[in-house]
Amino acid sequence: MNTTSTQDMLLESKPGQTGHLQQALHASHAGFAGKSGRAVLADAVTDVLTELHGVVATLSPETFCATGGPVFLGATIGAHVRHVLDHVAPIVDLGAAGTIDYDHRTRGTPTEREPAAASAELLRVTGLLQTVGTLPPDSIEVLMMPRSDGQLLAIPSTIERELAFALSHSIHHCAMVRSMLTAIGVAVPSRFGFAPSTLSHKAGS
Repeated sequence: MNTTSTQDMLLESKPGQTGHLQQALHASHAGFAGKSGRAVLADAVTDVLTELHGVVATLSPETFCATGGPVFLGATIGAHVRHVLDHVAPIVDLGAAGTIDYDHRTRGTPTEREPAAASAELLRVTGLLQTVGTLPPDSIEVLMMPRSDGQLLAIPSTIERELAFALSHSIHHCAMVRSMLTAIGVAVPSRFGFAPSTLSHKAGS
């Protein structure tokens, strides 16, 4: 019996392997009350961003903007939150052109400097995630910068694949936020920053 989880299949699939991706999504439907794979992934990303919003809402501007020191490469919690949004907002704001460019970012925004602005953007994005099912189902194009020379590479993908990426990426940065807050003695929810597979493993243990 193949014990590979649907999430593992999603994250291991290469951008052009839509057949593999669709097979995994279709196989998962029975376990998710008939929801489409896209809806399941959108819900999962929403859950992570909702947890992040709950943490951000408790932070003072000083904590939100404090640098984490050399261990965290001088980054701030605000920078991690902005970076999470950099990789979810392009999906929900996807236009008719069907192109996502994750490397087109605006740094130093209020979202990165002000907890209230970050909270507002998290609420906006989570609200739009509930409408992601209305986005075009056809293949989309993702632009990325694989080297520091500034040249962009276009990669074929799907909205489902990018939601799976956004889920993994958001959890990773929430784990960084968790570590930074723990280091300065700020308590966070017990599940915050952990991947679903880790939580599932702990529950099974």
